[in-house]
Amino acid sequence: MAQNQQEEVAQVFKLLFSLLILSFGLQAEWIDRKAEGWAWYEDVDKTVVAEEKENPLDNAKENPSKSPSEQLAEITKVLDDKKATAVMHPTKANVLEYQKEQRKWVNNSEIFSAVWRQNMLDNPQFDETVKNPSSHYAKSVHRNQLVDERNKLCRELGEENALFFFFKGDDVMCQTFAPIVKMFEEKHGWAVVPITIDGYSVKEFPEAIEDPTLVDAFSLDVYPGLFAVNPDTEEAVPIVFGAVSLDIIERNIMLQFKGAEDE
Repeated sequence: MAQNQQEEVAQVFKLLFSLLILSFGLQAEWIDRKAEGWAWYEDVDKTVVAEEKENPLDNAKENPSKSPSEQLAEITKVLDDKKATAVMHPTKANVLEYQKEQRKWVNNSEIFSAVWRQNMLDNPQFDETVKNPSSHYAKSVHRNQLVDERNKLCRELGEENALFFFFKGDDVMCQTFAPIVKMFEEKHGWAVVPITIDGYSVKEFPEAIEDPTLVDAFSLDVYPGLFAVNPDTEEAVPIVFGAVSLDIIERNIMLQFKGAEDE
């Protein structure tokens, strides 16, 4: 009985000793590999060779005798041909070939766009957004500046010019437009000369004059019509034909006298 107990104890010690040896071996191996990272993560080589993007112009550079426009035309034709093939025969292979070719141009356009923006920063005189801002706030400020400039010009011109208003008193469009002309007169201080074509006046301008000779001199076929007339130089500048808004009258004056639209 005692001998059996001794044998069992001996076997237990052997098992414990074996486990201890195995534990040391595993621990040593883990310690040796700590330089590679944590036990559950092996850090791989992070050195990656960057994939060189294919430039669609590379093939064109092989033909230096051709002009850039000729080279571009050839490359564009390749893209168009692959697109046509993919559309007419939409297999996976054909569509993939078109996608690959298109990707070249997308990559190249991104480079072009980035260089364009950099040039705008280096040469702001070529940036149209400086003169015509695109942000909502900047556009609002810019628009207010243009309106102020337009109003100033209209007031200044009103000191030297009169507004000849040709209309037909029994015409609905002329009747509709007459209040707009009155608003312009009151806002900018122009002297309005109402000229009736058919002998009828409108309530905004009851003292309209009827002068067929004057009408013939302006060769009017469309009514209503507005002309800015300088009495000193006798120069007449057409401003509006048809019923339009007050804003259009002001814009057209800006266009006719400044040579450019304000917006």
